[in-house]
Amino acid sequence: FFLEPILALVQLVVCAGTFLVIWAITRKGIPYYEKAQTAVDTVVRVIRENASGVRVIKGIACQGKERKRFSAVSQRARDAEIKAGTLMAAANPMADLLLNSGLVWVILTGAVCVNRGTMGSGQIVAFLSYFAVIQNATLGMAKLFLKISKGMASARRIEEILCMPEEQNVSNS
Repeated sequence: FFLEPILALVQLVVCAGTFLVIWAITRKGIPYYEKAQTAVDTVVRVIRENASGVRVIKGIACQGKERKRFSAVSQRARDAEIKAGTLMAAANPMADLLLNSGLVWVILTGAVCVNRGTMGSGQIVAFLSYFAVIQNATLGMAKLFLKISKGMASARRIEEILCMPEEQNVSNS
C-alpha cells in the first residue's frame, strides 16, 4: 500500500472479488449438495427395500413398476448431483478469471504509471510477482473454503442420520 497505492488497490479489489465469488457460489452450492445427499439416501432406501425379504417377493411380482421407481429415484439423484457439481465447479474458472484479470489490470495500471514517470518498470515486475504469490495464496484459501463448505453439508446429513431414532425390530413371541 505504501509504495504504490494504486496497484495495492488493484490487489485488494481482486482478493475481495475472489472471496465474494467463492462465498456466493458456496452459499448457493451447499443447499444443492444437501438435496443431492437426500436424493442419494432415497436411492439407497429403494435398493434396501428391494433387497429385503418381503420386497424381494413383491418386487418379483411387480418388476416393471419397481424398475420404473428405481429409475425415477436414481435420475433425481443424478440430476441433483449434476446441478451441485456444476455450480461448485464454476468456482475455479471464476477465481482464475479474477486472477488473470487482476494481472492484466496491474500491467495496464503500471504502464500508465511508467508513462507518467511515477513508477519504474522494475517495480511493476516486482509487484506482479507479489501479486501472483498473494493471489495464489488467496485462491488456495478459497478452494479450502469450498472443501469445508462441502464437508459442512455432509456433516449436517451425518448428524441427521445419527439423530434419527433407531428402528425397532418386532418379533413374534
